Amino acid sequence: MDIILIRLGSDNKYDAANEPLGLEYLAASLQRKHITVDILDTSVESEREIMQKIRDRNPRILGFYIDQQNIEHSLELAKRFNGKFIVFGGAQASFTSTHLCAIEKVDAVCLGESEETLPELVDAIKKGGNLSSVAGITFREKSKVFTTQPRPTSIVAFPPSRKILEKQIQQKKEVRATRILTSRGCYFNCHFCTTPASRRLNPGPFFRLRPIQSVIKEIADIKKRFGISTFYLNDDLYFYRNPQSKKRAQQIAKEIVQHKLSIDYRAEIRPDSVEEGDQEFLKQLKDSGLTRLFVGIESASNPFLKWLNKKTTRERNKRAIEILKKSGIRTTVGKILFGPDTTWEELAESVDFFHEITACYQILRRPNIKLEAFPGTKIAIELEHQHRLESKPPYLRREYSFANPKVGEFSRMLERHFDDYFNHLRGFIGKVSTIGTSEEEEKDMNQICFEFLRKNISLGDSWNHQFFYRELNKFIKRLK
Repeated sequence: MDIILIRLGSDNKYDAANEPLGLEYLAASLQRKHITVDILDTSVESEREIMQKIRDRNPRILGFYIDQQNIEHSLELAKRFNGKFIVFGGAQASFTSTHLCAIEKVDAVCLGESEETLPELVDAIKKGGNLSSVAGITFREKSKVFTTQPRPTSIVAFPPSRKILEKQIQQKKEVRATRILTSRGCYFNCHFCTTPASRRLNPGPFFRLRPIQSVIKEIADIKKRFGISTFYLNDDLYFYRNPQSKKRAQQIAKEIVQHKLSIDYRAEIRPDSVEEGDQEFLKQLKDSGLTRLFVGIESASNPFLKWLNKKTTRERNKRAIEILKKSGIRTTVGKILFGPDTTWEELAESVDFFHEITACYQILRRPNIKLEAFPGTKIAIELEHQHRLESKPPYLRREYSFANPKVGEFSRMLERHFDDYFNHLRGFIGKVSTIGTSEEEEKDMNQICFEFLRKNISLGDSWNHQFFYRELNKFIKRLK
């Protein structure tokens, strides 16, 4: 076998669709070049099984998908196979590639989108060629590290391999949904997001659209092959305020109806993607099967939104939720509750806002609700210059110092005790995502979560661990 692609730490408890779409795209691109490839993923096999399959199949190359959660574990596993050519990929690796190759002695890192890069790299390795001819990589040669010319963006029109989705279904895992892409990129420049930062890695058009017919065909094929009828459109931005963008979303909706696909789909937008006059447009999307929109609200603090470069306001965020509520399309909200300079007053402002829009329970549906300083982003660069990031190698997850240490400790306590309360919240979240909940049920859960958060926040600098544990126990009893 030429190459095995690996994702570790992927058996999470809160994603309805949990397949490595990026690796499945890479597998498809490799197969198109007649390169033998497999994907090993901890959502469908144990680490022991992964180790054994690597030994049995004896690939020349191991490729790891890296994020903040799995990088240390991936480095540990990679070191057990010193004789293999080790390739890392993903945003976390891409923006710290020279450090990974120099410090950890990773053989190469594919920078950014790699459907064209990885097959070329594998071919060069097999032929013993010069890696400097492969655009879009950082590689190590003896004790020196080199970065080649950037790889321009491209339109990936072919579908991913779906190797892991197939394995998940074969193992009779509860697979209710899957993810697809209709576009890549984003026109906006949020300072916490790796998508605008990736323009340095893959120069070219900011926003690339797949042909609509290829999207429709992929949906139809997945439904026929796997019996799945719920789809998450994994685009960074499905539509925005540009009329042409909305026209494309309408055309996709029209094709879904004409092909009688009968699907339920969800997508992601910005708060300023919808306007007062959009009711007919939203109705057309809803009639085609759009049931939920993820809206990147993040915060109710206007100064914090400005620092994030969201180009929106608390008032605009609220109006977006009101418009979508009128349309009957349900919403999931993006939230960044904590940042390095967050105050107790800002926390109260945001929690009150999420309570007002019946979204407090959504704050607690992920283990981490604070800003992450992802490598390559403007915010990470700013915090680095301020000497506020942990003194670790930049490819590792690095905490930043909070202006108010008490606020930072409250953030860490919520993250640390996520499993304690989520075990009791999971059933409700699952019901919201699948069969749906009544307005009264959502209001009740919203109130329970609001009171837990607000009671802690109301103490301000008097907040302490003892109070947190007392309120956490009360919260869990109410969830039961």
